[in-house]
Amino acid sequence: MSNFSNSVRDVKADFMLFASEFVIPSCDRPRAKFIIDMAYGILRSGSSLVSEVARALDEGAGLNTPEKRLTRGLAGFDLSGAAAGFMSRVASRMIPVPFEVEVDESDVAKPCGKAFEAIGWIHDGSKEGRPKEKGYLVTGMIGLGGGKTPVPLHLEVYSTSMEGYKSLYWQTVGGLSSFSESIAEGASGTVAFDRGYDSSAYANWCWEKGYHFMIRAKNTRRYRTKHGYETAFQIASRYKGRYSTSFRNGDGELVSVKFSPIAIEHRDFLHPMWIVMEWFPREKERRVYITNADCSDKRGCVDALRSYRMRWRIEEFFRFVKQEYGLERFMVRGLASINGLAFCITVAVVFISRTIIAKGRVYRDCLNAYRSFSDKVMEEGIIKEYGEEGLMMYRVKRGMKAILAHSKSVPKIPGRDRRKEKGPIQLKLF
Repeated sequence: MSNFSNSVRDVKADFMLFASEFVIPSCDRPRAKFIIDMAYGILRSGSSLVSEVARALDEGAGLNTPEKRLTRGLAGFDLSGAAAGFMSRVASRMIPVPFEVEVDESDVAKPCGKAFEAIGWIHDGSKEGRPKEKGYLVTGMIGLGGGKTPVPLHLEVYSTSMEGYKSLYWQTVGGLSSFSESIAEGASGTVAFDRGYDSSAYANWCWEKGYHFMIRAKNTRRYRTKHGYETAFQIASRYKGRYSTSFRNGDGELVSVKFSPIAIEHRDFLHPMWIVMEWFPREKERRVYITNADCSDKRGCVDALRSYRMRWRIEEFFRFVKQEYGLERFMVRGLASINGLAFCITVAVVFISRTIIAKGRVYRDCLNAYRSFSDKVMEEGIIKEYGEEGLMMYRVKRGMKAILAHSKSVPKIPGRDRRKEKGPIQLKLF
């Protein structure tokens, strides 16, 4: 049986320690207080709706006053500098070197949201056939912390119709550049991209920074070989698998796979690279990747393929923030407010990731307070798709929400109280 008095004390103390280390040094005091209030409200309510966050803060002034304060804060505070400083501290303190970073794109459908700022067109990936609807694009970037726990680094909501939009490349490289500036000079690592990022621009950026890249190839670019100009899949069709290995998938099944590497060159790429072809026994289509990692032997190929297979962690992260924190159901309308809210969600999720990595008292308290999903099919579906590890963030999030439901006050930001202190009471004769 959980002792909620002690658990509440432990969670709040750990949260303020986290805020003192990652949030407060990243911005001035008013912004830090606002971010801490938002992140704590998100953790306690389990929602990103401003009304639910305001209710969770329980300021005793009714719901209207704190809701207006939070809405004004999202619109009035520029949190981009705080987000950059926060990512710098997270990247340098929670992501081990050599690092593994996963990059992907998602979307937020708002088919009836005519009042939202600069809303554009997207292909809704949650529906069959990916129909074209009104909404926003989302670029996400996570690093893998201890135990391969996903640690969010960058989450940006944008639209192709917003002012100043250039391309997906500029949106992605903006986040990658901030990460590159945050880690130690000369640090090595791998950046994994899905096939939507099959472009020499991303590969050349990684080359310039000294990082390895792993990109799933599309069947569009032609490479020069001794057989002439061929696509990656035409090259793969002549190979049968030089090496073989096995790994356990999300269901715990042992899967055998064959793969072959081949060194190639292309005029759009700055340096020579490798194509790695992969065969699964149950799939007819071969998977093809391009990388600058040394794949001249089996060990190099296995390491490169393992880096790409960890991409399911960012898919798990997108699913988590959408299902658990309602990233698709935000009600603020301006892009600055939307990205401010996305940043506050990121702060809350980083605290959850830190709790999982530390595996301390707060982690055990959250698991003790955790209650299984009411929908068993959903829980089994998460385990089937992402494994038991993929369910851990859901367990800690829900356990933390259950603990903070017993809290009766909001933790105060550490430091001097700048409110005017009352002086000694003076006696007045008249």
